[in-house]
Amino acid sequence: MTQDQDNRPQPVIAPLYKFSSCEGAAEILKSCSLWAKSPLDFNDPFEVLPAFDEERKNMAINSKKRFYQTLGRQDGGRLTPDGNEHEIPVEDFVDLQRNYHEPFFSAIYPRFRVLCLSEHAEPILLWSHYAKSHTGIAIGFDVNRENLPRGIIPSGISVNYIENRDSLFLPLEFYQFRGLDMIDPNPAPVGFSKAASGLILSNSEQQTRYFDALKSMISNKYNVWNYEAERRFLYDLRADGNGGLSDTELDQAGTKYNSAHFAREAVTQIVFGYYCDADCIRSLQPLIANFPQAILYYVDFHPTKYEVRLIHGRFDHILSIHNERRKGHRRIRSAAE
Repeated sequence: MTQDQDNRPQPVIAPLYKFSSCEGAAEILKSCSLWAKSPLDFNDPFEVLPAFDEERKNMAINSKKRFYQTLGRQDGGRLTPDGNEHEIPVEDFVDLQRNYHEPFFSAIYPRFRVLCLSEHAEPILLWSHYAKSHTGIAIGFDVNRENLPRGIIPSGISVNYIENRDSLFLPLEFYQFRGLDMIDPNPAPVGFSKAASGLILSNSEQQTRYFDALKSMISNKYNVWNYEAERRFLYDLRADGNGGLSDTELDQAGTKYNSAHFAREAVTQIVFGYYCDADCIRSLQPLIANFPQAILYYVDFHPTKYEVRLIHGRFDHILSIHNERRKGHRRIRSAAE
């Protein structure tokens, strides 16, 4: 029997890591929650940005012209004064892309949230980019015991890292001029829509096509980000109970997010960055005491590779290590003066 047939979620690789500053980690441990945000608010502007090719350009141009010609306006629908739209390279249709993609963005922004975790804690760029230049902390989670909401796809989405976006398309009919269905002599029945091929689809089938496109975009990312080894959890706020998330809140920058609350047993590792300040570590001791099952680690630099090593230690030993590191940093800086 397959995974889908027996309805049991696939085991998720564990632990999965969330990187944060020391202050951010303290808030995560204190609130027992992680932020899930819209993919439109991610740090990569290419997230969920649909590809746009010659076929979609032609669909947008031809359907608009057909609409105006049906109304008896032969020159209507032109995008350029001389009507040579087909001769313009597709990459120059920036405004056309933006106009047609805006409804897609407007639909997903209030509805879907994504929680991003990493399958590894060793890559140095994760510490540089997401743990405040190695001064922060990585928290390891085991989500296999239903101790954290996992959204629409319980096994999560393992991100693929690719060179080009030339497979990440919205359905072709998304680029059909919006007024054309109003003058279609053979319109789709109420509750149905017509695909670009003329195929009649139920609204639920059409929604499935758009969701599959969204899922595909969330599942792929430019390959320069491959060090992240992301596992993403996708939530639908229209599902019962906000898909397992809290009500929408605003962060300090005014960005919307929803919290995914986790049980304390979900935290299985707490890893202190190489430059994590000893005072920060000391301040976290009362919070860490609430997670007795969490194994503590400090990191050291690998002797030959560009990665860190995770080294298990007791809290007092880790604190001592970081105290000595701080003294060493001060000696180096004072010697330079």
